[in-house]
Amino acid sequence: MENQFTKSQIHAYSLIALFWLFFMPIPLAFAQSSSSSNVARRHFQKAESAFESGKTTAALSSVNKALSADPHFTQAWMLLGEIKREQKNIDEALSAYEAAVKSDSSFFPVYPILGGLYMQQNSYEKAQKILELGLRFDALRPERRQSLIALRSLAAFRQNLIANAFEVEIQHQGEAINTQDDEFVSSLLLDGSLMLLTRKTPLKPVGAGMLFEEKFYTSYRSDEEWLQAAPLILDWEPPGNMGSMSISPEGNAIYFAGCGWQAGFGSCDIYRSEYQNGSWGIPRNLAAPVNTSAWETQPSVSVDGRELYFVSNRAGGFGGSDIYRSVLLPDGKWSNPQNLGDLINTSGNEMSPYLHPDGKTLYFASDGHQGMGGFDLFVSRRDEVGRWMKPENLGVPVNSTFDEISLITNAEGNHAYLSSNRSGGFGGFDVYACKLPEEFQPSAVAWVKIFVKNAVTMAPVAASYSLIGLSFPDFYRTGSVEASGRGLLLALPPGNNYALHIQQEGYLFHSEYFDLEIQSKTKPGIIEVLLKPVIEGNRIVLNNVFFAFNSAELSPASDYELTMIYELLSQNSTIQIELSGHTDNTGSESYNQQLSLQRALSVKQWLISKGIDNQRIIAVGYGSAFPVSDNSTEQGRAANRRTELKIIR
Repeated sequence: MENQFTKSQIHAYSLIALFWLFFMPIPLAFAQSSSSSNVARRHFQKAESAFESGKTTAALSSVNKALSADPHFTQAWMLLGEIKREQKNIDEALSAYEAAVKSDSSFFPVYPILGGLYMQQNSYEKAQKILELGLRFDALRPERRQSLIALRSLAAFRQNLIANAFEVEIQHQGEAINTQDDEFVSSLLLDGSLMLLTRKTPLKPVGAGMLFEEKFYTSYRSDEEWLQAAPLILDWEPPGNMGSMSISPEGNAIYFAGCGWQAGFGSCDIYRSEYQNGSWGIPRNLAAPVNTSAWETQPSVSVDGRELYFVSNRAGGFGGSDIYRSVLLPDGKWSNPQNLGDLINTSGNEMSPYLHPDGKTLYFASDGHQGMGGFDLFVSRRDEVGRWMKPENLGVPVNSTFDEISLITNAEGNHAYLSSNRSGGFGGFDVYACKLPEEFQPSAVAWVKIFVKNAVTMAPVAASYSLIGLSFPDFYRTGSVEASGRGLLLALPPGNNYALHIQQEGYLFHSEYFDLEIQSKTKPGIIEVLLKPVIEGNRIVLNNVFFAFNSAELSPASDYELTMIYELLSQNSTIQIELSGHTDNTGSESYNQQLSLQRALSVKQWLISKGIDNQRIIAVGYGSAFPVSDNSTEQGRAANRRTELKIIR
């Protein structure tokens, strides 16, 4: 199954085995029974033999008889602790091991065991002290000494997390989202209106294990509440198991793992499906080198669709499952995936990467980094040269002594959803929500939502769009807006200027200029585009035709929109247009009229230079005669300084 993971089990060892496991070879007499009572030793031998044979009840009876004969029998107390631990009675196991320390503080095999039990009980201060005592002994094997040092370090780390816990409420998301089965939160639409999750349901026992089925569910948000999750509707039948689906922030593509598919490369491969004409298209295998004969899963794609992060256990990693990154090449293929390196990946398992739309904040789960227990959630930041920095544990109470296996945030980055099997849920993994501590929040992300309608009927219109970053010409994105009325979500680098163009056959194109400041983090910019049919009398504002200050010289940033005017005239060879220049009321009217005329003539001349007939274009200057806004504000004056296109025939 795609979302399965395993954890090491605790095994009971005989006392002699534990002794030789932790310590250098020493005289055998040192490891012999510490009791001088023959009766106690006989009962102890019976108890140990019974315990190693799996006869726990008989072992417990014999070891209690040994302790009755000699209450200071250190090994008997140790064996009693092992029996109680096997019975999962940790409190009584602790008492037995503590009694072993009191009976003989020089019997050092007890220290690592007792330290581990204190860790299980979240008694990290006690764990540090007992492990420190255990490290006094020179006879420790070097590798075991390092293990105890690492365990002591982990105890100190956890104690520090608890001491500096955040005042954050972890909120169970209720029966609309969660069931007694496992729920894994996968992704969130950019505007926070849609959550995508995977539900893992047991089907039937298979041998000593269980066969599971994983399905995708969606939940819509209404009035600050999540509605009942419902299966994601696909117009095609999956040829096998599916898991770990991620929806692009704009909602127009899904990436997921297909496991056991006949045409796949390995046990699980990554696939992509696009949303077109109201349905999800047939998925496409991302192929090599992303997919191999190994296990590839849990995809997360960047907001511009050019970076893919995923999990694989392919050869060459650091151990277990690692996180990899692939980039989209100019020919539409994915690059050879690169391991994120040993700052991110460990000898354990790294899972569930989630790249925030800011493009530089990565959240993931790991059981290899220091944490509270099992899988913890971490965040890493990408620096200016593209290097991922040392991960930070998200702390308590986001992480617990249980498993936290995935995390996503809203666009603002201040609210997180996570999957955890902590106590208090409905069963297995459930989805929880919390306010993300400020120090772990991603950077600001600006975003807009675009609706396209017929200016006459107000009905939704399908159209194509292009978006250009005026502050950084390398930013260019194209796509389509469907006639579904859902609108188009676009996440954009904040603090920059953009030129948006919308066009559809039979309509005048629409141009929009907007400036996304850093504070546009909390609310989307809503752009409603009203497309006007290509008929006499209709006019549009050329929002992305720019001139130098107090000049009729066209700015290079105008080229894209000028080209659209050229295409409009080329595709509609019978129309004649008027290009009109307008100014604000600053300065004399004669100067404004002349400047506005010269600007209209500059646009006309550009079109003529491309081959448009001079007779099809009339250029006029209206100065400040026809304002569209209040000239008393800078914003109003900026709106009045414009160039318009009108169909006059």
